[in-house]
Amino acid sequence: MHSQEEEVQNWASLDPVKDKEERRTQLLDMKCLGNHEHNLRVLENNEGNLWVVRAPGNNQDAHYSQYVPCHLCLVWFAKSQLYRHSCYKAIDGRRVSMKKSCLLLSLNNEGVSSGMAIVLNGLTKDKVGKAVAGDMLIVEYLRVETAGGCWHAKKCVDQIRSKLRYAGRLLCQLRDDFGNEELSFSEALTSSNFPRIAEAAKNCARDDRHQMGLSETTIKIGQMVSHLVQRKNILAMQAKDYATKEDMADFKTIYNEDWPKLIGKPSRREILFRRRNQKILLPTTAHIKIFSEGLKTRVVDATSKFLEDTSNQTNYRSLQEATLVRMIQFNRRRGQVSDKIMVRYNGVLLVSHLQQVAEPENR
Repeated sequence: MHSQEEEVQNWASLDPVKDKEERRTQLLDMKCLGNHEHNLRVLENNEGNLWVVRAPGNNQDAHYSQYVPCHLCLVWFAKSQLYRHSCYKAIDGRRVSMKKSCLLLSLNNEGVSSGMAIVLNGLTKDKVGKAVAGDMLIVEYLRVETAGGCWHAKKCVDQIRSKLRYAGRLLCQLRDDFGNEELSFSEALTSSNFPRIAEAAKNCARDDRHQMGLSETTIKIGQMVSHLVQRKNILAMQAKDYATKEDMADFKTIYNEDWPKLIGKPSRREILFRRRNQKILLPTTAHIKIFSEGLKTRVVDATSKFLEDTSNQTNYRSLQEATLVRMIQFNRRRGQVSDKIMVRYNGVLLVSHLQQVAEPENR
């Protein structure tokens, strides 16, 4: 059936005796590639059976979303069993990366870039995460956020995920309020629904269990609403949908006038009130004693490591930081650190020893 394919012709040109192992490897590669493409068609058409390495045991059915391809050999495994896979293409016995495998599956979706796939794969697959991944307007916002390459930094990826979850929480609350589980953000984001959106933001804050508190939640949700309004307005301009464009202009006007009064100022007032009335926890004598003993042990360990290898910059930095903290803790009752204070442990004068032994470029 595939005799004209280049891969098959290369495999057939190998000698069955001399190139036995190479023929076996190429045949396995073609088999895995064929199964992989079949599974992608099954996922695209939402029907059929996946061809995987190990089927569910005891005649039990497994959900298709629990299977991902190995990013090296394209063999499909259950996520819970992928760590057991010893891929023949792995270099130096390295294990298969779950992150790269999930990313490979996500990149097969049309219109999903590498940055979008990395952000979406890291989202928790709960009700909020599914709402984020399935909403067109939120995904469009994600496309713009990851277009500049900021997703290469882990800190930026975490920040984008946090923003998306605020938008997803608001969307889930709006679906509950409207009684429509298929409601999209684009449908709910209209000027006539502004009061209900503001009330939904308050309800999200009331149900919040995050350590940041209630007020920060409403502020973050308000920022996401503003971003999504802007994205919907741009999409309407591209589609020449002037009715939606006018509606977003009205929404922006109402948002600028009413959101600070309903959400912004009360939230910031609550934040300021909590900061003024928060409890100041002072350490007890027992806590200071535990800290002092632990710091002494750390200074001794850092000293021994530094004496073993005085050219190691990491050892010097650890000893330097431990000594400085010990000096501050030693002088805590005097109000300021003396310039000529020296601390002696294990018969070693740490400060003078550092000045004599350390190389200038390591200081």
